[in-house]
Amino acid sequence: MAADYDLVILGSSAIAELLALEARSCSARVAWITFPTIVSDWHIQQLLSPNPDWQWQLAAKGIDVLAESGQFITPNAVQAGQRRLTARHFVVCDPIPLNLRQLKGGWTWQDFYELRHSLTELTIVVSDALCVAIAQWLQRQGVAVRLLVPTGSIFPQIDCEAARFLQAQLESQGIQIFTGHRVTATRQADAGESIVVWAGDRPSVVKHLLLPQFTAVARQLNLECVPRRRLHFLTNKGDIDRILAKALFANWFGRTTHSQAIRQTMTCYHTQPAIAQVVSSTDTLGKKLVLRSADAQHFAKLITTAQGQILSATMVGQSATFWIEAIAQAMQSQRSIKTLPTCNPISQELVAQFERQQRQPWWELWLNICRDFNLA
Repeated sequence: MAADYDLVILGSSAIAELLALEARSCSARVAWITFPTIVSDWHIQQLLSPNPDWQWQLAAKGIDVLAESGQFITPNAVQAGQRRLTARHFVVCDPIPLNLRQLKGGWTWQDFYELRHSLTELTIVVSDALCVAIAQWLQRQGVAVRLLVPTGSIFPQIDCEAARFLQAQLESQGIQIFTGHRVTATRQADAGESIVVWAGDRPSVVKHLLLPQFTAVARQLNLECVPRRRLHFLTNKGDIDRILAKALFANWFGRTTHSQAIRQTMTCYHTQPAIAQVVSSTDTLGKKLVLRSADAQHFAKLITTAQGQILSATMVGQSATFWIEAIAQAMQSQRSIKTLPTCNPISQELVAQFERQQRQPWWELWLNICRDFNLA
């Protein structure tokens, strides 16, 4: 008997929605069981940016969304509410657990979801961009927020200059940020009204602590009965191409994968202001030019070849996502920086910088490269 769906996704996350849309673009029949009782990063994002039409929008694209819990009843069927869904392949969205030596005290996302209205202050152990969005949302509600960032930069995968610019913007909003604080253990203080947090050997006392650990769905599913060839796990965007390839033959018959098609890595974080970056996967030798534009409201940085081919672009500002998407299209079609729309003042400034640097002597170009990349 033919299966009802090619792919059934179990569990909520922001990347689960992306996987559903990507699979549907491959003409797959897709169902998504969202587990409304499970708090996930996707549920938190719905809290921050309520969109009552999201289910209708996915349904309009041909994706069946079931706001139900689910459990496997046969190797190729899952029961979700009153419905029995069969599929060729299943995807389980599960969080990556924290690695703490001792965990006593502190809130999980489930606690935060239920108790957020009674907060006056909160310390958040940062695990991803969503924690920053949560901090900004709370700060607008009048909550005193402190972020403990495990790395030396609030967004280590983003260009360090842009990350520093965004951090300064967040701190100007009243959010305290402590970088280099990798939390290794927590415990309830003796009085029971505060929590001791260790970042390495440095203890500190906080009133309320939010730990970035989402509720897992895997233990509810009865996965033992499902053959491994039908089961896939989704924890980050890098899993999407692998799942599409194995479940939908997405890289067979000449179709390139999502990451190969765009030939670059794009990262967009919807903080306020937004921060976005696109980096080419093409290795290009030779001279590189670094172009910058910055004021109190935005920061932009491009790295190009001497001929104008764009290698990477980063922007912080209200139009960051739109600007980066335009840059990505130019990179995809291998257009020169000179072809960027000059109606954008930022593009005008960067193109003018590029033309000036093209006329510079080679030794000045080399000195600028040494400065920009801190070459000894």
